[in-house]
Amino acid sequence: MPYAREKFTDPASVIAPYVWQINHSDEEDNNRQRNFERSAHTSGVGFVRQQGDDSPLVFRFTGTILHLNQIQQMLLYFETSKSRTIHFRDFEGHVHEVMITVFNYNRHRTVSNPRDPQILLHYYTYTIEMEVINYLGEDFS
Repeated sequence: MPYAREKFTDPASVIAPYVWQINHSDEEDNNRQRNFERSAHTSGVGFVRQQGDDSPLVFRFTGTILHLNQIQQMLLYFETSKSRTIHFRDFEGHVHEVMITVFNYNRHRTVSNPRDPQILLHYYTYTIEMEVINYLGEDFS
């Protein structure tokens, strides 16, 4: 199985696809929860369970950004995700339709960032959360 760079794609083709220069470094558990409501029986014996929808799958990633272009593209896709879904391909090639719900970033000073002369004296760390709307399959391109 090939390991690739993560990628954002706009299915409306309004903005160009963006292949991440650095993949995320850590991710939190992808917990799913099934919701139940319990109420008392009118006969007073036992409970009635009613099942609701499962909670959505949410990807929570953290990482480092060493290129100005990556922070600009992340912000562009975050803004785009306000009004429509986008596609996210992870490093294993799995593609999901998502909405970015959180994008927090912090700038950090450094002695030298040799990766990008535009941000020579700093780099960024970030947290991104994406709610999965649909699994779309695999893409190894």
